[in-house]
Amino acid sequence: MCAVPQFAPLIGLFGPHVDPTTSSSSDVEALVSMKPAGRGLYRQTPGDDDVAFQLAMIDVKTWIRLGEIEVDETGAVSAEWKAGMTSRLEKLADAAEAYAASHPDASGISHLLAAADPAITTGNQSIADKLIKEAKVAAEKMADELLKESDCGRVREMANMVDLLTSLGSLDKAAAMQQKLESMGKCDQWYGTINIDFDIASSPPRLDYTMESGGGKWSENHSVEMTTNVSSFVLKGEDVVKLNFGQVMYGKKDRHGCHTYHTHAGEGGSLVLKFDGRYDGFTFSVGDLQPEGGTASITWGAHGETWDSEAETCKVIGDQTVPAPNYTTVLSHGFSGSPPITMQEILDQGDSNDSFSGSEEISNNAFELGIFPSEGGTVRWHFWHTQKYLPQK
Repeated sequence: MCAVPQFAPLIGLFGPHVDPTTSSSSDVEALVSMKPAGRGLYRQTPGDDDVAFQLAMIDVKTWIRLGEIEVDETGAVSAEWKAGMTSRLEKLADAAEAYAASHPDASGISHLLAAADPAITTGNQSIADKLIKEAKVAAEKMADELLKESDCGRVREMANMVDLLTSLGSLDKAAAMQQKLESMGKCDQWYGTINIDFDIASSPPRLDYTMESGGGKWSENHSVEMTTNVSSFVLKGEDVVKLNFGQVMYGKKDRHGCHTYHTHAGEGGSLVLKFDGRYDGFTFSVGDLQPEGGTASITWGAHGETWDSEAETCKVIGDQTVPAPNYTTVLSHGFSGSPPITMQEILDQGDSNDSFSGSEEISNNAFELGIFPSEGGTVRWHFWHTQKYLPQK
């Protein structure tokens, strides 16, 4: 049940937004007032088909956790749990297929593979096989289009397609794509790294809690590749982001030892973002980062206990973990919708050099919301020209 998902590196996690409330008067009120809402914290509201997928995925994950509790208590899952798991996986598969039908692109494939993962880990192989087969058909169709329209501007897309086709067992298509890549002409290429470190706050906003675990730093680690057609100057960029958001816990105990605490953590650790633009050998001009293949979530949890004088024991009054979804990178959505620094602003500092580095301090203007447990951090970058054909002489 706890096996590593087969397609985890290729997908992202999705979940409905939650409006957490940090209470200035009562921790109990904070727990009770936690509620799902229909908007995204970090990005625009997803479409109805994606909302259906997100909710179905949360239902599946919750049921898996209940199964793990059953195993801990009884040594095995019940027939009721197995039937409930199959039913939930079928609903998730339906939602993934509906999304893929309206999004015949990489995000549609991502949803199919995301739905296949829990089917594999829970032993529902027939559901997984059906979803993987559909993902394979969609990937092969995309590959055919790429083979017809391939140029320097789509090098990274083609390289990623080779990996995807190989993982899905479409080896002939993968070989054709690799051969096409090797036969292509001159392409100007840049490579870069962007590292963003967030200092974890010692305590949450407006609450007299102390840090009980976690701490140190959260981080985003970006690997950026930009490829430009030397004839048209059309640039295609890809940013692969690795998130390192370990769990942080803040809490306190009352005089009876009753424990109240909040947790913060990341769900989903690898994202792929794309951006388009132009590069003439002197100046970069790029657009906004666009997610491709999923997003991650920042989860916010709350646990509350109060003293039961009659039973003379601590009584749990609330325990819930909910996601604030659609996190990609602060370079795209910032902490509350506006990025503190953009990819364009970073590339503006190249100044026609073949390598450049820099750094900038950033602040979390949404710290008081209590979701992202850092008041700010540091962005550091380094870029270099790995295959130089521009500027043309």
